[in-house]
Amino acid sequence: MSRIMRYKNILYLDEKENAYTRGIRDELQRISGRVDCYFYYGIYLDPIFIRQLKPKENEKLKYKSIKLFLDFIKSNHYDIIFVGHPSLFPKYFFENIRTIFKNTPIINYNWSSIKMYNVLSYLDYFDKIYSFDRQDCRNYNLQYYPLFYLKEFENVGFKNRKIYNISFIGSAYNSGRLEFIKKWYEKVTDLNMTYFIYLFTPEIFKSVYTKIKYPKLSRFFFYHQLPMNEVVNKFSVSESMIDHPMTIQTGLTIRTFETLAAGLHLYTTNDAIRQEPFYSSDRITIIDKDIKDINFNGLYKIKPDKEWQESFSVYRIDNWVRHIVCI
Repeated sequence: MSRIMRYKNILYLDEKENAYTRGIRDELQRISGRVDCYFYYGIYLDPIFIRQLKPKENEKLKYKSIKLFLDFIKSNHYDIIFVGHPSLFPKYFFENIRTIFKNTPIINYNWSSIKMYNVLSYLDYFDKIYSFDRQDCRNYNLQYYPLFYLKEFENVGFKNRKIYNISFIGSAYNSGRLEFIKKWYEKVTDLNMTYFIYLFTPEIFKSVYTKIKYPKLSRFFFYHQLPMNEVVNKFSVSESMIDHPMTIQTGLTIRTFETLAAGLHLYTTNDAIRQEPFYSSDRITIIDKDIKDINFNGLYKIKPDKEWQESFSVYRIDNWVRHIVCI
């Protein structure tokens, strides 16, 4: 099947390879004849002991690797350069990118808040800057655009019988999250609800400390992230998902879009979701962080609504990518 190429060549730079960056890369490939995709942790990965014991030598090695990479790509021509998580690499890297490709539009998307990764000193290197956080956009004159969902999640909640009334999958270390999950867990057990909980707790010593502090939750701690295929499977057998974003952001999590795209009910502590055009109290329940005066008696399987799902597909990754790189 033939398709029209919008671009001949795109350069995509981001933090590291995962299901989401692979998804972005794959969609860029659908609208371009060629995509050169590089991750910062591939350009230079800090050796553990050199980073800790010889920081000056580590910086020299990093500079050498960056120079080697820039020399490698400088003869290429790109229609667009798309950049994620710029603050993870030194500013001189993007200063050189800007100098080498001075006539190429450079687009930056930030799906972490400024409080998490301060990119303010990087902004001059980009022609267009997006953020998922409305408050950051208001404070720093950035363009607002929320996150996306992968195609695998679309309508998956309509496909299976349900095992769990409510589920949570995510990192345990986000600010304020474990206190919230502890209260939520007590609530759902009191209500005799069925649930699935998966808390990603990497780093041995940190996870041991977390186990001591939250012993009742320790049965849900895991060293590795749940594979994406299993995330989708758990969505398909759940009636609803619970979401608790970092306390340092107003931006909607990617779990928000996966839940709604799947056709599940979303329980979230992020009141900012009321500002979104897709907000519906039939699909989204905003709850207090203290889980006070809240019950889950309204749990039910959402009926398919073709018109709503089609309108929400603007956040599907293919449409999201086309919007972000549009110049």
